[in-house]
Amino acid sequence: MVDSVLHGSESAEAALKKVQQLPFKLHRVRDRLSAHLRIVFEPFDLTDPQWRVLRTLSVVAEIDTMALANRAFLLGPSLSRILRDLAGRGLIIRRVDEADARRFHYCLTPQGRTLVNEVLPRFQPIYAMIAKEMGADKVAELSDLLDHLTLILGAAFPVMTGNE
Repeated sequence: MVDSVLHGSESAEAALKKVQQLPFKLHRVRDRLSAHLRIVFEPFDLTDPQWRVLRTLSVVAEIDTMALANRAFLLGPSLSRILRDLAGRGLIIRRVDEADARRFHYCLTPQGRTLVNEVLPRFQPIYAMIAKEMGADKVAELSDLLDHLTLILGAAFPVMTGNE
């Protein structure tokens, strides 16, 4: 497909235009979905990045800083501030690694877990609306396509993703 896109039939030109529009479309979808999700977690005085950290911590017993940054899609400086704020609110605990005092591990406190369990069900109407409007098959197909695109971009550009 790449050759046909680069070497010019009409359908190849149309395909190239669609590929070039992907970044904009993905940003638009992210922005619109984030706006819906933000309505859910803002009453709990949470930002999107704080929620991603709490949600990530909710599915692991404990995690180190680097893995948490990768899973929550956050850069180190932002993550440091978020972790400090969440710890200050009593939502997470930081533990020093026994083997390397420079490494830290994080987990939810009971209060943090309670908050996550209170917030999570409030997303269901948003997910239900998407499933109803798109249909289960298209949601599954979209999820698979996004996973595939993630793999393609990760393999094609390892330096950009940090997977060198």
